[in-house]
Amino acid sequence: YLPARRALRVSAIDAIRQTNEVNINPKKVKTSKLTLKLFGFEGMLASKNFKRNKRKYRATVFSLFMSIVLFISASSFCSYLKNGVESIILTYAYDISYNVPSDLGDVSNDALYFQLANTEGVTEGSYVYIQSNNVFSMKSDHFTKEYLDYLRGLDYYTEQNGNMLQYGLVYFVKDDIYEKYLQENGYDTAVYMDAENPTALAVDYMKIYDYNEERYKTFQMLQDTNFTVELATAKEEYLFTGRIETESDGTCLVGVLPQGGSGAEEEVLVPLEEAYSLQEVQVGEVAQKLPLGVETVYGDCLTLLFPCSAMQTLGGEETLNANFFFRSSNPNQTYEAMGKTLDDLGLDTSGLTNVADNIQSQRAIITIINVFSYGFIVLISLIAAANVFNTISTNIHLRRREFAMLSSV
Repeated sequence: YLPARRALRVSAIDAIRQTNEVNINPKKVKTSKLTLKLFGFEGMLASKNFKRNKRKYRATVFSLFMSIVLFISASSFCSYLKNGVESIILTYAYDISYNVPSDLGDVSNDALYFQLANTEGVTEGSYVYIQSNNVFSMKSDHFTKEYLDYLRGLDYYTEQNGNMLQYGLVYFVKDDIYEKYLQENGYDTAVYMDAENPTALAVDYMKIYDYNEERYKTFQMLQDTNFTVELATAKEEYLFTGRIETESDGTCLVGVLPQGGSGAEEEVLVPLEEAYSLQEVQVGEVAQKLPLGVETVYGDCLTLLFPCSAMQTLGGEETLNANFFFRSSNPNQTYEAMGKTLDDLGLDTSGLTNVADNIQSQRAIITIINVFSYGFIVLISLIAAANVFNTISTNIHLRRREFAMLSSV
């Protein structure tokens, strides 16, 4: 509408002669010597051309600017969309998992892992022990303000003498796998493989659903590294329920179920020192990339990583069951082959899980989002590129008489 209305105001003769296209004013088209020095004769000529008809060139610059904005906006939108979907959909880095039973008979954990890892189709494997019955006590100053605000709003977290008490996870990774992981990610193996004085890698990532705000939240927990945390490991005769309370005299009480307890009505509150073995451990760096099998799907708790050789120092060596994790080029075929291997050994197959098959729909959603995102970005890129070429070519076409004159000069 705007170009049409503007064209109606111009007579046919004026349109042919283009008398009102350029209004030369020597003062307005004057350029500084700095422009000539910095950009050369071409830059000076371009500056004069812009000044002699600012309206047309302003439209050209705006058109190019909008092309760039369109491309960046589309890319950012797709990136945020992909990250948002990945943050709420439960995904795993492995395809098959096996929770090893405590009674393997004559077969050792190492031998069983080696046999399963050599199944056809397996591309990568991991071997970990997960200790979930823990309480961490650490200075509140080590946490980010956002995480502290979240903790203080929960019923089952408590603060005692400047220390935050919270539920936590400890992963023990098979030594050779853990050492390879440390080397690949540039961590000091001499520090993190020391079984006598174990130093932990921290997993600093949290994903929770806030029922009050009805949305998912992800944020960092720690604001610094290299600090000491008091690790409380539950004694064998107790099972931690997740309840922590502090009495008026400062005594810390934890909710536990005596081993064999099956209901919440059997929960009892006992002093922390009675139900847990306490020891200080050093936390080093924050793990940016996690070993295979170490996941952050447990939500709002801190996770520490150690080698398996540190289990005896930290306790729990006799009470934990091993967990195997595998990636496969053909998960269904590998799963069937592993099940047959376990049957041949007379072992329970109920702990063997085809994770890839269970979360196939979630992975399909991620694939759809990726196809949509990249397709949308390509489409917008083509539109932006076409707009750039069209703007420049049209501008040159409209000025062909001027270029002819410049060429003849």
